[in-house]
Amino acid sequence: MFKILIADDERFIRKGIIAILKRGLEEEIQFVEAGNGIEAIDLAQKEHFHLVISDISMPGSSGLEFIKALKDSGQTATVIILSGYENFEYAREAVRLGVREYVMKPVKKPEFLELVRTCLEETRQKQEQSVKEARESIANEKILNQVKEEVLVQLLNENRKEVVAQCLERLEKFGITFHSSLFICAVIEYEVTDSNREYIDFVAKNMVDEFFKDSFFPAVTVEYSEGRLAVIMEFQDQNRFKEEKATALRSVTGLIKKYCKVRAVTGVGDIAFDAYCLNKSLRHAIKAAEFKIYDTGNDLFFYSDLARGHDYDPVPAESLLKEFDEEHAVMLLNALEPLIAAPCSRHSLEAVRKCYEEVCGLLNERTQKAAGLSPEPPVRYQEFRYFWNFIQMKQELKKMIRQAGELMQQGEESLNYKLIHDILQYLEENITKDIDLNTVAEQFSRTPGYISTLFKKSMNCGFNTYVTEQRMSIARKLLEDSSIPIQKVGELCGYPNSKYFSVVFKKSTGENPKRYREKIEKHPGKD
Repeated sequence: MFKILIADDERFIRKGIIAILKRGLEEEIQFVEAGNGIEAIDLAQKEHFHLVISDISMPGSSGLEFIKALKDSGQTATVIILSGYENFEYAREAVRLGVREYVMKPVKKPEFLELVRTCLEETRQKQEQSVKEARESIANEKILNQVKEEVLVQLLNENRKEVVAQCLERLEKFGITFHSSLFICAVIEYEVTDSNREYIDFVAKNMVDEFFKDSFFPAVTVEYSEGRLAVIMEFQDQNRFKEEKATALRSVTGLIKKYCKVRAVTGVGDIAFDAYCLNKSLRHAIKAAEFKIYDTGNDLFFYSDLARGHDYDPVPAESLLKEFDEEHAVMLLNALEPLIAAPCSRHSLEAVRKCYEEVCGLLNERTQKAAGLSPEPPVRYQEFRYFWNFIQMKQELKKMIRQAGELMQQGEESLNYKLIHDILQYLEENITKDIDLNTVAEQFSRTPGYISTLFKKSMNCGFNTYVTEQRMSIARKLLEDSSIPIQKVGELCGYPNSKYFSVVFKKSTGENPKRYREKIEKHPGKD
């Protein structure tokens, strides 16, 4: 909708202009009237107008004075000046003020209508261009932020000096420089659930960024992985850093817990004496954060404060899990119990983690053979870092062993028959939603590679091909109803981007949606 201000001291002229425009324009327009220059200035300061049509001579303030005040207020409205007599000086001043057109009274209706139409079309084009530029700017900013995050993650993962140097050089282009000679890496971990998975990383990072922006501590943050932020902090005084950084990190961890309603902890690595040692500090921060599994109520762990402990003999997981049943699961958990009950230390926790990961590998290896599908394992297991206490870990081990036992018993055919049946039912119910191979794999606790192989073996086509064919079948039926816009058809079939929908439809049917609809309308009953 457009908003037009009509400013003229003669009421019948204002009403006449409005009547002409209402009859001659198709656009939805809100008209606002001003009876003098002062009233027009007051309205312009309170409201935004797309077009202003003003008499050049009005009591209180002339049309030119009003236009000058309009421009000074920052209004970008297009202006048309009406005048009852020719005056070169007035016209020149109007041009200087950026007036679109100087129109002599009485106005000629056809020419005046065409002028207003042109002005409104120019305004519409400017609005569309502004929206386009804003979207492009946002898209470019997102791409730049993504590249910056990727470089930061690479910096933290690298210990090769030449690669670290390249990362530091690239980061300088993003305005990120490391001036100090002392650094630490911290890792903030927070609970990820099915209900918050889509937004928790974004919210947590924004919260941490805002906190450090308003604090006295220089810090760079990056989304390191799901449920995990890495923070690089610089400092000058080695003797004071621990107390100061502990206060800041404990505060920001508390903010995430309070406002995101999740559990959160922070692990802090050793001091890095230059940016080339950030990788080691990060690895130690990750190990420190894993101590959350002891569930002591502490939400801040300094790696340097963690006891080393003594070495522990590895749990013989393979010999204990000769069968995947409850009895052998209990045997495994009993063997793990002394490690869990041991005093908190780096070595005891490392022994527990290694046992857990060994069991995951063992179960994957055996169930993969049972399912007869390679190279992907059939079951996706929880990463050790997601456990917030040992109870969760024990429950996951029991579930994994039970599930593996069921897989072994069911055998390849019955297992895969039921799974593919459930997947097809799920696709039928959700075919128009934003789903892909990863979505389905997560829904059925399988890996994407396993689902892909299973689909090809059971359906004689790839997963994406099947989804596309089902959506195209729906699209063909919807296109028979001419009351549904083609763009809406695409949305109803799971393609919010109408151009992409047209490309996919043409690739599938050999015709674009518009041509297909026209053919159906000419020859009903044929496709």
